[in-house]
Amino acid sequence: HCAGLCAAAKVVMHGATVAGQVVNCAGAGRWLMLDEATVEEVAACYHAPLLAAANMCRAFTADMKSRHAGAFVQVQSPGGVTSWGGSTAYISARWALRGLTLALQADLRDTGIQVQEVMLPEVDSGYWLHNPGSRQRVPWLGKLLGVPTISARKAAVYVARAIESRAAFSCFGGALPLMTELNLLLPRFISRLISWSACSYSRCSRHTQTRHAAMKRHACHAAMRTRIKTACPRLHYRLLTLCPAAY
Repeated sequence: HCAGLCAAAKVVMHGATVAGQVVNCAGAGRWLMLDEATVEEVAACYHAPLLAAANMCRAFTADMKSRHAGAFVQVQSPGGVTSWGGSTAYISARWALRGLTLALQADLRDTGIQVQEVMLPEVDSGYWLHNPGSRQRVPWLGKLLGVPTISARKAAVYVARAIESRAAFSCFGGALPLMTELNLLLPRFISRLISWSACSYSRCSRHTQTRHAAMKRHACHAAMRTRIKTACPRLHYRLLTLCPAAY
């Protein structure tokens, strides 16, 4: 993935197009508790947005420095300023993206390069289709307080507005800017409220235990069918004919 990003950056820099603003809005990985996720699922959350954004910025920084112009725009989630249960790797990756943004702002100060962070509410995109079960873990408090779900087109409009403002941090989406301001003043209180409306550890654990128990029953059932088929094929096919659903 990193090699592909670097190759794409070289094509842009050696072509007729000049990269004025680089927008990092990639996201990947299911919302899972750490003990629910596989090693690959944890890695996916860090590959995008964190590693993808870091390598994209690295690829274009030298060119932008030589021109004393340009901007890196990191599209951020509310998970980058607070936390809730049920999405450990996702939230920690978003906090890491915020750290990358702050570090880049310090690195590129007085170079003519803008580093901006744009926080958006839930976007109705293909992300949810590719990461099943994640949408059910979105805290419902935001909807209750008037934070909307926006389209990808609306998200693009907000990002363009943020770029035009040249602000280091921008936040859009109904009541989300107000909640972000409150989070700065009362971070522990807001985090508790959001966590209360999200997927708690106990609920996630019960779901995981139920799923593991069902998988175990299915494995035992399959082993029993295999033994019957090996020991008595006629009984196996008889049971399969008479009661296929139960057998």
